[in-house]
This record gives sequence, structure tokens and C-alpha cells, in this order.
Amino acid sequence: MRGTTIAATVKRTVDGDTLYVKEFDKSIRILSLDTEETHAVPNGKPVTPWGKRASERAKELLPEGSKVTLEFQGQDSPEEVWVRYVDNYGRGLAWVHLEDGSDFQEIMIQEGYSPYFSKYGYAEWPQLHQRYMQAERTAQTANIGVWNQAEVNGAEMRNYAVLGTWWDLRARIIDSYRNYKQSHPEVTLYNTRKNYLELVELAKREAEVTVFTELRSMRRVGGIHGLISIGSYDQPFELFVRNLDSAPSQKIVNLLTTRYFPAEDQRYPRRGYAYVTGTLQLFRDDPQMVIDDPNAIQDTL
Repeated sequence: MRGTTIAATVKRTVDGDTLYVKEFDKSIRILSLDTEETHAVPNGKPVTPWGKRASERAKELLPEGSKVTLEFQGQDSPEEVWVRYVDNYGRGLAWVHLEDGSDFQEIMIQEGYSPYFSKYGYAEWPQLHQRYMQAERTAQTANIGVWNQAEVNGAEMRNYAVLGTWWDLRARIIDSYRNYKQSHPEVTLYNTRKNYLELVELAKREAEVTVFTELRSMRRVGGIHGLISIGSYDQPFELFVRNLDSAPSQKIVNLLTTRYFPAEDQRYPRRGYAYVTGTLQLFRDDPQMVIDDPNAIQDTL
């Protein structure tokens, strides 16, 4: 284990990729997994028999009261990880290791309960990445679980070939960002999720910064302006575009909708992530970045 580790006790296993830990009264969204659903959810993922079986298997491996080690992506203090490594809903993001040292993620992937989920980046440690890649190949070679939808669900419920292509595109973009950060320590670059609280402070000073961020969707505000969301309820960073009907703003909208925002048809994946430079401001205590030019949004630095 190379990240920050925290010992915890399982209070409840919610489903195949989510658990609740007792000591911190926190939910954990388990990294590198994306099991099928057991209950209807707003994101449109279907409820499947194999999702229910994945939940049962997780409860077998993570029974109530069992001891686990949570491993977070960075090397921050135990207090900081609960702020820096959270998902859109405020759940902690961590890998889970069983009491005997077994890797919970590797077991679930190898047994076909989940693909190696890389939508938000490959496992940050190369050793984990290679293990999960091999675990997925093992399940695919055996044609089990999510890789045999007809057998486990009776019909093809999720197109993992298409999803995997999209996830891989996003993971490679995130890898590029990580490599840039490592090779250019002199460049000040913020991540809208991991550095959210820092961005709040910078917004108070209306500082100009460059952020690496997801671009998820846009809505009109005040009748004429636009707010671009990163999709996080817990860390609501947004881009603000003045007067959507103006020619410069229309160029920004065109760029976002054709290059970055997710397409309704998943057969046509888009980038999702970009580097954005602009001036920060606070709106109702949340940071926003004002964007006036499409050139403020770039694929690389």
C-alpha cells in the first residue's frame, strides 16, 4: 500500500462498490469498481440480477464488523483525505483491503462482478493498475460475470465495450495531467476536486488561476448567462459565461457541447476534462471561474 491508510470497521456493505465504515460514520465509494445496480438510481444505470449478486458477494467478503484497511490515493494526513478524496456526493474514495491483506477490488474484478473502472482515472499506483488490468483480462478470458451479460442478466444490459473505450479515453487524459504535475512542479495548477477548499480561498481574492477540471453540463441563469457544472454536489465548482447569446459566448458553448460535454449516445465519447484559465469569484460561498474566450479552455498545457 502506497497511499494514506486508515484502519476501519465495516458497519454496513451497501452494494458491490459502496460500504459504510463505523469509526468515521462515512460512506466509502470503492475505487476501481463499478458494479451493476441493486436499486434504481438517477444516473440511469439499469438494475440487474448480476448487480444483486455483486452486492451479495461484497457482503460475503465484507461482513458487518469485519476489519478493513482503507487506502486513499494521496499521501495526505488522515484528516485531509476526507476532504481531498471524495466523490460528487461527499463519499470517501478509497481502495479496500481485507483483514487478511487480500485486495477486495482485485477479487471483485477477477470474479467478473465489475470491470476495472477507470472513468475517473486508472489506479494511481502502477502496481495496482497492472493487477487490475490482469484481473479484468482473467475474467474476460473466462467469459464470466459482466462479460457474459446473456448468462448473468438474460440480456445485454450494459455495453461494456463502448463504456470501456470512453473510460479509457478519460483515464489517459487524467494520466497526462498526473504526469504533467509530476514533471512540472514549478507550475501552479489546481484540481477542482482535490483543491476545492484552496479554490474557495483564491476566489475570495478574485485570483486568476488554471484548473484541471471535468466539464459536465450547462444551464442558463438570469435568463442570459450560463453556468457550466463539473457534476459535483459536494464540491460545486462552476464556470460562468456571460450573455450566452453573444458571438464569443456562442463559440464557448459550441466548443463545450461538441468536444467536452458527455454525449447522450455513449457510442460517441467526448473528452470530459480540460485545463481552464480564468478569474475566480465567489457566488453564494462557492467558487466560480469567469470565462470570456474559448481559448481559455484547452486540452493540454
